[in-house]
Amino acid sequence: MVFHDPVDWYADLQVLLDVLAGGEPLGSGRAQSVPLFASNPDIVYADKYPAPRLAQRAFLLSADAIWRDIHGVGLQWTQFGKPTETTARYAERMLFGVGGPLDEIWMVGDNPRADVALAENAGGEWRSVLVRTGGFSGPGNDPGHPADVVCEDVGEAVEAILSGVN
Repeated sequence: MVFHDPVDWYADLQVLLDVLAGGEPLGSGRAQSVPLFASNPDIVYADKYPAPRLAQRAFLLSADAIWRDIHGVGLQWTQFGKPTETTARYAERMLFGVGGPLDEIWMVGDNPRADVALAENAGGEWRSVLVRTGGFSGPGNDPGHPADVVCEDVGEAVEAILSGVN
């Protein structure tokens, strides 16, 4: 299970591929021997650096490319986290357990490919607010995953939602 963005990619890729291959010695196997689960499908994330940094999905795509080159087939993995439908359904179960069905569910975030895409994948009563506080800072809306509303920050997003934006 990959829970977080790896730091030392070379060593982390080697360990991951060895464990997946199995065998004795570890890494000498020729087929994926254990399932792989990942918790974060973001390819980039916002950091202190002024441009987005590579995230967990970039690491997994790298591992997949290496595995494919060595073994002739891609890795098989199960993805959790935003923007998967599994995550949306889990959030709904948690929210509905608090007070029954909701008229609207607002996803607020700064990553169009994760946060806005979650609302898109969830459908139904889900709406999205894209904030310019990290992963997204461009003018206008994101062309690939346009949000229902774009705000400067979370405070403005909350005000917009509470004022009944359409």
